[in-house]
Amino acid sequence: MKNVRESNLDLLKIISILLIIMFHYAFKSGYDFTNFNINAYVIKVMYYFGELGVNLFVLISGYFMCKKKEVFF
Repeated sequence: MKNVRESNLDLLKIISILLIIMFHYAFKSGYDFTNFNINAYVIKVMYYFGELGVNLFVLISGYFMCKKKEVFF
């Protein structure tokens, strides 16, 4: 069986990595969300898209692990 590179999933994985970096930036920022302004909105959007990136990365990694033919038992 010939190995075929799935570049569309690789691109989605790169995008999810960038979203995860945004999540870490928002999570570690220490921003106080008691006042609602544009900064709080931007940080919250970064936080939620970062969580989406984590879920995407796990799903794509699981997809590649299920397609693997090797067994490590």
